[in-house]
Amino acid sequence: MFIKNLVILLTSVTCLFAQPLALKDSIIGVTIQNQFDKDHVIGAKTKRLIVSFEKDISENLNIYLASKESNYLKEKETLFIVNISKMPFIIASLFAIPKMQKYKYDILLICDENDKKFISQEGKVTVYEVENGVIEKIKFNSSKEVIENILN
Repeated sequence: MFIKNLVILLTSVTCLFAQPLALKDSIIGVTIQNQFDKDHVIGAKTKRLIVSFEKDISENLNIYLASKESNYLKEKETLFIVNISKMPFIIASLFAIPKMQKYKYDILLICDENDKKFISQEGKVTVYEVENGVIEKIKFNSSKEVIENILN
């Protein structure tokens, strides 16, 4: 009985903290794995998070980023995050992630369907503008707008 109650309590607490990131939330300390299964802890120097939820959008951004130097995102103090949680595990592990491992920059991955940290709009990239580790703006842009107005 004790174990059952403990599991229910822990599940409830986890659900409480599963709220999406919002304006004025701190992102310092949020940990996300990259395409090499290495943890990346978001720090105070990060100025922008670019989050993609759709394959076509991610591909457009990857084509652009692949044409840049390996430290391009780091210089822009920007993190690129891709949600692959809807992709079947076998496809992700055999094809998508090995392809991502060929890129010369980090791609942070959301692999858990229940991870609702980042919000999305269909056909858009979510851009979080961050100052001193705190979210100041949340915008939804096309991949073209991100490339032309944010990454250039």
